Amino acid sequence: MTRGLLIAAILVGVASVKAAPAWEAALAPGAEKDPLALNAATGEKGAAVLEMVRGAVGELHAQEFAGLKARVPHDGVFRVFFKKEGMALPPDMGGTGPFYVFKTGGSYYLLTRRNFALLFGPLRSGEEVPPFVKAFDKVFLNPQADLILSAAETQGFQKVAPPAVSEILEADDGWDVRAILFSPFRVMAFYEERLRVSRDGVVEVKEKARVIKELGPGIMY
Repeated sequence: MTRGLLIAAILVGVASVKAAPAWEAALAPGAEKDPLALNAATGEKGAAVLEMVRGAVGELHAQEFAGLKARVPHDGVFRVFFKKEGMALPPDMGGTGPFYVFKTGGSYYLLTRRNFALLFGPLRSGEEVPPFVKAFDKVFLNPQADLILSAAETQGFQKVAPPAVSEILEADDGWDVRAILFSPFRVMAFYEERLRVSRDGVVEVKEKARVIKELGPGIMY
């Protein structure tokens, strides 16, 4: 191989290596299991919230999102569950959680919206939008609700057909999503929200979730 061809091959190889994402919300060693540190990473400073989880200890449970594959290598995504005085805390007593973290390069990072987009984006087709939205909604918006994608679909405590199903329409550089959700907690009901999803994985909430069909009292814990 001539010197010129060797240099060209090296340049092609360098160009083909994707730069590591600029992750945010790096966690200090041990902070991935510390509810106070995780709340601090989100900017939560409320005394009442922090007092609820003071003294609790987190456990990492491996988390996978159905149909969703990361675009960059990593060492796992985890959901953090808390115990205090030997008792598991309910889902809404983790402070501002639920909390998800991921590990890469030997360090843990909080799974923020930006990190989520960097980890699972960009979106290349409309077929990739439903699992992306389903996971995003569960992590950041409505952790106790399930996205409804089919009229014949029933999930968990849902015993009736949904009044509508989620719709995804292609728009400029992304998709407009009418998300239909079901939740059995507190108030058993179907909900509707409107989202805008860009091709690079950024989600904008256009309309927050609102009840479109109430079925009755929900589960309390």
